[in-house]
Amino acid sequence: MTKIKFEAQHSDNSRLVADAFVEDELELTPSLEIDYTFNQNRFNANLNYRAEHTEFTQDTFENRTDLLGTGQATVTLVDRNVFWKVFQNNSRLRINSIEVGTRDNETRRSILQTGPSVVFNLDKESKLSFDAYFVESGFNNGVSNDSQQNQYSVSYSRQIDTQVQLGLTARISKVEFDSSGQDYDNQRIGLTVDGEGKQLSYSIAIGQNKIDRETGISFSGLYINSSFNIEAGDTVFSLSVDRELTDSSTGLGLSGNRQDGFFPDTSSSLFGNVGNSDIVEQIRYELQLRQPVSGRSTLNLSMFYDDQDFQSLLSDFNFIGGRLALSYRSTRRLEFDYQYKWNRNELQTGVVGTMESSIARGHRIQSTYSLSDRARILFWVEDNSRTYDQMTRDYDEIAIGFRVEYRF
Repeated sequence: MTKIKFEAQHSDNSRLVADAFVEDELELTPSLEIDYTFNQNRFNANLNYRAEHTEFTQDTFENRTDLLGTGQATVTLVDRNVFWKVFQNNSRLRINSIEVGTRDNETRRSILQTGPSVVFNLDKESKLSFDAYFVESGFNNGVSNDSQQNQYSVSYSRQIDTQVQLGLTARISKVEFDSSGQDYDNQRIGLTVDGEGKQLSYSIAIGQNKIDRETGISFSGLYINSSFNIEAGDTVFSLSVDRELTDSSTGLGLSGNRQDGFFPDTSSSLFGNVGNSDIVEQIRYELQLRQPVSGRSTLNLSMFYDDQDFQSLLSDFNFIGGRLALSYRSTRRLEFDYQYKWNRNELQTGVVGTMESSIARGHRIQSTYSLSDRARILFWVEDNSRTYDQMTRDYDEIAIGFRVEYRF
């Protein structure tokens, strides 16, 4: 599948600043998106990328060109036993979570992971796997936290019955940064449980995690990576619980807790400090509900809590927030969407014991009209605001935009 897009959006406060300093901006973004899957005898791959160029007509930010998305491939070297895997991802993340989410506070993180995987099928129900991966992670926009990892892992899994699988995993990795004083060794051991039923499916990984800095400092803690999904008719209920001891340039999205050892969600959260590589304990809970309201409308609700406790940086923070989304299909070609999002965060502002709180709210109304099975046009209006308890940084923004899409 190939898709071409053209998007234009006008903002009356592109830098998200107080009223006295606002600057408007018109962004123009053409893009090309591909999503292809290859399945051959010994080669399987999926490429899902988007190439885009953004022009800031009022020069509030520098124009930028991006290639974003994910590609992964598996080459079978020996049938059912020896594989070579490749994973690549480009995503945009926030550099400093204390600052607002403007374009100049974003960086593109590029990840490459590759290496062999050897699988021994012990019997019909159990197998033993050995993996060795090289991982390279890099950033742009002035972020100098590029790193290289060597990961070695062994895992044992056993199918208990048609619905439940148990596993044991152990992994060691050595992480080296381009900048000095940040290298560390990581050891992890844990248990995995995966289940698939008619209404309930779940995946749980739990274990112990240890990080040894080259400076001689060590940290250890519990890690949890779990997800639960319940389907009752057309209603879908989801819960995820994550807890990780990692470094801030990596975050939960690169933790590799899930059984496949690859990065399950490299978009992660925009809440982070990828501009640093401090040791951080991150905890995240997320609850989601999808409920059809009628034959033409669907309601989506989500709530999350995100907490990050840094070992050295004076930038600990926690977020709590939610999102409500309601879609209504008026006709076969016309759909309306409304979204409301809210979050409250508390940030340590650089002085021990000093916290700054703020509340952000956003509304978005969007209409989508399908011109044909291949082409559609979208219009939207957004209203975003944030109020601070102490700092004089309150802002409001209204953005209006449209996008034209054509799918080949």
